[in-house]
Amino acid sequence: MSFATEIAAARGHMAAGELDAAMLHLERAHVIGQLLVWPHVLSHWLMLKVELRRGRSLAVLGQLVRIVLGALGSAVGVVPTGNTGGSDISMFERLPVTPELQQQIEARPRGRYTLPLVLALVALLVLAGTLAGCAVPPAQQADCGPRQFDAFLARFMTDRQFALAHTVLPLETLDAVAQTKSMVTREELAKAPLLADYIRTHQLSTSQVATPGALQLHVFRPDADSHVYYYRFRQQNGCWYLWQVEDSSL
Repeated sequence: MSFATEIAAARGHMAAGELDAAMLHLERAHVIGQLLVWPHVLSHWLMLKVELRRGRSLAVLGQLVRIVLGALGSAVGVVPTGNTGGSDISMFERLPVTPELQQQIEARPRGRYTLPLVLALVALLVLAGTLAGCAVPPAQQADCGPRQFDAFLARFMTDRQFALAHTVLPLETLDAVAQTKSMVTREELAKAPLLADYIRTHQLSTSQVATPGALQLHVFRPDADSHVYYYRFRQQNGCWYLWQVEDSSL
């Protein structure tokens, strides 16, 4: 997904009140766009708006600082590669970049802004953020659901609205056989069968593989290769989200 697509997805989640899912897209957008001043500032600006709605004053302050330092860093070409930009991580920490995001980074044009223009841009955004903090009351954080994955999964598989709220949209879907990738929209996902119904109808089995902060659900037919799926979940701020589905069916 490109920077623009990540930003659009984040705005959609913000409009729906799905703030944790919005942050996932903003973090990806930050990784892609931080070498350029405006994309870098925009990603932090939207993170600031999310934190305002969460009512997290320290995180809001962290984003204000990141807007200023981030704009200056992009202007002179010094940024921490792979940093996701959230207030819960050091603004100077470098992190690994996935091949997908690296491809998007390399595809973006390079540019430079003069220092006075950067400072003017930062000043306007900081002022707007301060005014927004006075005008917008903090909203309740979206229902995180059970913290234990088994309890979360039971609800995810049977509650459509809960599942949509805990899916990173558009959902990345891989076809392992055809070696293709597609993005499933909210509208398409809303029309699909619930996972519990699909498993029951096709008499499928499941297994799980857990790693720190992530879990892969293997859905398969024990006696055939006609139904083989991998549902990949990860945690963000303590909440579980489905972020990728892989179809390995033959």
